[in-house]
Amino acid sequence: MNTLDDTIAAIATPVGVGGIGIVRLSGPSSLEILNHFFSPSSRINSLESHKIYHGWATLSGRRLDEVLVSFMAGPKSYTGEDSVEISCHGGRLILHKILALAVEAGAKLAERGEFTRRAFLNGKIDLLKAEAVLDLIQAKSSAGLTVAAAQLGGSLSSRIALLRTGALELLTAIEAALDFPEDIADLGRGEADKRIDSLLQEIGALLASADDGRVIREGVRLAIVGRPNVGKSSLLNCLVENDRAIVSDLPGTTRDTIEECVVINGLAFVLVDTAGLRPAENKAEESGIGRTMTEIDRADMVVFVVDASTSLSTEDLKGISMTNPERAIIVMNKIDLGVCTDPGVGPQGRPTFFTSALSGAGIKKLKDGLVNFVLHGKELGPLGGGFINLRHKECLIRAREALARTQGALAANEPMDLIAIDLRHAIIALGEISGHQVSEEIVDQIFEKFCVGK
Repeated sequence: MNTLDDTIAAIATPVGVGGIGIVRLSGPSSLEILNHFFSPSSRINSLESHKIYHGWATLSGRRLDEVLVSFMAGPKSYTGEDSVEISCHGGRLILHKILALAVEAGAKLAERGEFTRRAFLNGKIDLLKAEAVLDLIQAKSSAGLTVAAAQLGGSLSSRIALLRTGALELLTAIEAALDFPEDIADLGRGEADKRIDSLLQEIGALLASADDGRVIREGVRLAIVGRPNVGKSSLLNCLVENDRAIVSDLPGTTRDTIEECVVINGLAFVLVDTAGLRPAENKAEESGIGRTMTEIDRADMVVFVVDASTSLSTEDLKGISMTNPERAIIVMNKIDLGVCTDPGVGPQGRPTFFTSALSGAGIKKLKDGLVNFVLHGKELGPLGGGFINLRHKECLIRAREALARTQGALAANEPMDLIAIDLRHAIIALGEISGHQVSEEIVDQIFEKFCVGK
């Protein structure tokens, strides 16, 4: 494990060959290490901070590669300490040669996420912003990018900070009333209860965003379900605009699940084509139908496809009844063959879309409807208000439980010193989200998800 006294180095660009590659250094000896192998093309006394210099990386006095070097003196750098970035040609051998030169001059090889970890430890960013850096790198869609960029800008940090500040101010008032009862009037229990109510409402709003945050970061898992030959595979091909799934007039063609990723209107979807729901005729089909049932339970959203040109069958109605109406829609496909006007054909209480996977009719409306259904009508623009992840969720639940105990103790007229104990537990839980009070183990778990060089 490197310490903050060490100067670390790593290749910051992805593995492979490219036009440009970057080697990064950060730590107290960054400039000293650079001077061992960097030869500027013009005579200078020393490198000034936040300027770019042209020169050569040299090995034993021999020019190795033409480079551009930028030096950023701490604390005005990404990590908050002296940092150097060397932009060279993006050959794998060149990058490793320059990295080796830095190590030979005294640098230590950086660990996963160590540059961003140092930014956190040096107070440049909080833990929420550090996680947003990873979300930004791993974004699968423009929606994910929008949320990550907003959270890197502090949208979620400010909401958590307000919560923690509110709890701290209440604790301060309680402790002041305990320490100086002769000078400060006892804090009104009604006022304390009112403040806790406000904190609980904000925590509830953040917890309500947990599922939205997950699907925006990871993508929406969407299962395409229905009887054989209603056009499930054709619909998947239409949505991904590629012949990904085999299409056949023979029922039971799809016996296994087929997954394909696609971005629709800025939101990532993982489309899963499933085996048709019907009594199985053999073991292979039985296994496929079993996987379909698993996907229905696993999916964030289910698209139940029926043949619009015929009445709903018993199998259709049975299949629709197995889906959760809060996360399922119906697609009346094959409208190119006509639309049955039988009263038995209808929305069944679900949002319904009419399409033809053959001609493409209705597909644009379906795509818009899928995104609208997932985002509950919200636009992508204002999505950056703060979407929590699983770690945040667990901390907020603990904070909510502690505040609820505090409120209960107030109602029971318990002594203020006992009430303060649960309030401190809430503050600790909120501090774990931002990193004000967090164990090294949690910090390790977060930064282990990063790549080396970031």
